[in-house]
Amino acid sequence: MEVKKVLHMTGGDGESSYSHICDFFMRTMSSMTEPLLEKAIQPIIQTDSTSNPLKLFTTADVGCGTGAAPFCFVSSVLDKVHRRCEELNLATPETQIYMNDLPGNDFNLLFKELSSYSGRCFLMGAPGSFHSRLFPPRSLHLVHSCYATHWLSQVPPGLYNEEGLPILNKGNIYISPSSSVAVGKAYLSQFEQDFSWFLNCRAVEVVANGCMILKLRGKASLDPLDEPFPTHVLSEAISQLISEGLIDEEKVDSFNFPFYYAAQEELQAIVEKEGSFLIEHIETVRMDVAMGIQDPWERAVNYSGTVKSFTQSLISHHFGQQVSDKIYDRLAHVVFDKMTLELAQNPTVFMVLRRKAN
Repeated sequence: MEVKKVLHMTGGDGESSYSHICDFFMRTMSSMTEPLLEKAIQPIIQTDSTSNPLKLFTTADVGCGTGAAPFCFVSSVLDKVHRRCEELNLATPETQIYMNDLPGNDFNLLFKELSSYSGRCFLMGAPGSFHSRLFPPRSLHLVHSCYATHWLSQVPPGLYNEEGLPILNKGNIYISPSSSVAVGKAYLSQFEQDFSWFLNCRAVEVVANGCMILKLRGKASLDPLDEPFPTHVLSEAISQLISEGLIDEEKVDSFNFPFYYAAQEELQAIVEKEGSFLIEHIETVRMDVAMGIQDPWERAVNYSGTVKSFTQSLISHHFGQQVSDKIYDRLAHVVFDKMTLELAQNPTVFMVLRRKAN
C-alpha cells in the first residue's frame, strides 16, 4: 500500500464526513490554540522595523484536511496578524496561505468552505506529502498542522520480510499489548525517520525566527506497547467478524496502520536531535472526542464515526468496501460496550517550534 496515494479523510459534507463529524471537536481544539498562535506571531512581526515593514505574511496549513480546522486557522491567522500590526502601529501585510494535503483530500470542498475569505488573503492549494519539500526556501513565516504529522510515510518495513509477507504483529492492526516489543520499536524507528525528515524539510522553508504550531495524536506514557483506544476498538470489531467467518484472518495479518502516536518525550528528543528548531511550548492534553454528548449510545456513534472518518480510506482499500461497511457497522457496538470517560479522552500533543537563526 502506497500511503500517499490511498490515505485521505472521508470527503464531502454529509453526516459521515470528516468535515461534519469532527466539526465541534476541531473548533474546540482550534480555540485552545488561539493563545499559542498569538504568541507565535508576535516575534515574527516585531522583528520588522517601521522602516522595513513586512509586506507579505506567508503561512501554510500542512495536512489541512477539510472542515473546522482549516477554516478556524485561516480566520485566526488573519485576525492575529491584523491585531499585532495595530499594536505596533504598522500597516497590515497581505497574507498568503498555502493549504496542503495529499492529493486525495477533498480540495473542492475545502476551497468552497474557505470562499468567504476570498479578497482577504491569497489562498493556494499545495497538494503533496509533507514528508518531502513543498515550498520555496525561506518562504514561510508560520506553519500549522492539526492531527496530521502522526501519519507515517509508510508502514514500518520491519514488520514484513523481503517478499512483503508479515513476520511481526500478526492478528493486530497496530501496536497492542499482544505485540512483541520489536513491533513498538519498528513503529518508533519509522516515526523518528519521518518526523525528522518533516522537520528538515520545513527548516529549509521557514524563515529564521519563523514558527511551527503542531497538534498531533499522542500517548500519555512511554510504554512501547501502549494501545490507543481507536485501534483497540477497531481490532475488537475485526476480531468479532473473523470469529464469524466474515473476514479472512490472513487479510488482517497483512494490514497495519501507517501512523504512530508518540509520547511528548519522544517528540522532544527528535526535535532536539534534528536541531533546526527550538521548543517554545510542549504539552499533552487529554481531549474528549465525543465532548458535549451525554447519551452513551450517541457518544458511541459519534466516537465510532470519528474513527471511521480518518481510517476508512485505508480499511476500504485493503479489505474492500463490503467488508469495510461490516467493520464500521460493528464498531459502534464495540465502542458502546467498552468506552469509558477516560478512554474517550485521547491524548493530544501541542507543540510550538521556533526556527533557529542560521
